Amino acid sequence: MQSVVILSKLIRLPHWGKNLLVFVPLITAHELTNQTSLIASALAFLSFSLAASSTYIINDISDLESDRQHSQKRNRPLASGVIQKSTSLIIALAMFVASIGISYRLPLEFLQILLFYVATTLLYSLILKKLLVVDIVTLGVLFSVRIYAGGSATNIEISFWLLLFSFFIFFSLAIIKRYSDLSLEVANKQGSLPGRAYLGSDMAPLLCIGIGSSVASILVLALYVIILVLALYVI
Repeated sequence: MQSVVILSKLIRLPHWGKNLLVFVPLITAHELTNQTSLIASALAFLSFSLAASSTYIINDISDLESDRQHSQKRNRPLASGVIQKSTSLIIALAMFVASIGISYRLPLEFLQILLFYVATTLLYSLILKKLLVVDIVTLGVLFSVRIYAGGSATNIEISFWLLLFSFFIFFSLAIIKRYSDLSLEVANKQGSLPGRAYLGSDMAPLLCIGIGSSVASILVLALYVIILVLALYVI
């Protein structure tokens, strides 16, 4: 039982909920009763979740030293030493191979998007996470990619408005996460965020950017509704 708990923490099982975004195109297109599309979305969810978990493991390996200095991340399986790096790498490889195997039952475009997601996530783990603001922009893009992947899996065209709204809202959520992590470290008398380029003095700018991004997402939604209403009125 303990090994199951350790494995679920290693692969970040609760984070699989993020990949439910692949169902968004199905919902917005009112295709939930379409069994073929529903199965395709479910396969996309499983494939994306396995791929994401493999990248989480690689990220934890690259973040090993900084995680051991973090007030909360030090309790992760790799940082705490309850699982070895070699074992983690084998698990990550197995999950990635399984993800690719599942993706072969979906359109080729889905596989291309999945590989783009994995490549970008690995680039984030190795380089981008250490760059100020660039890391947050990358996270916003990766969330939106999940929605685009759901559309490719079901052959549902994704609206530009949906992608724009999703980027702004997820960009703001990523800022909130970074702000929360930074404020926690500042509260623990740390002047910076371990493994990141953020200092305590960055909290105020982050807050302003986060609020601005959330307002932008509301503006995009409002503009879409206004244009839709006007179009219906003209018709």
